[in-house]
Amino acid sequence: MAVTPLFRERGRLGQTEAGSASSEVVVNDAVSPPEDLIELKARWYALKAECDRIASEPPEGDYLRGSYELRRFSDEQNARLEAARARLRGLTLEVARHPWKARQPNRTGAEQALNAAARARIEHAADRHDDGHDDGDEGKGEG
Repeated sequence: MAVTPLFRERGRLGQTEAGSASSEVVVNDAVSPPEDLIELKARWYALKAECDRIASEPPEGDYLRGSYELRRFSDEQNARLEAARARLRGLTLEVARHPWKARQPNRTGAEQALNAAARARIEHAADRHDDGHDDGDEGKGEG
């Protein structure tokens, strides 16, 4: 499922029109998560995707008893999956304990705004990468 980035345009939410100069990622005018939290949540989504990718790999371990078709995950696969899940749990706690979240009167709305902003950032970065832009070298001259 592709996530459509949201941008501010004339004070309302929606996609920017072709040729629009605005590219500020905004989810809700009333709720603006801080940049560090948006970056944490974007990293959370990337790590969640890594966990899902590892979990969906074909098992490379021993065959299950009584089966010539079904195999278990190898010790190496289990170790990689557990390590990725442990990092995901740590990042989940870091996101959940961010001070900004505790100060929000509407925590559901704040969480929705955070998720949308993080997904928009991921999609925006992916679009820039697909267009051949290198985010790390913008505005830097040679030498």
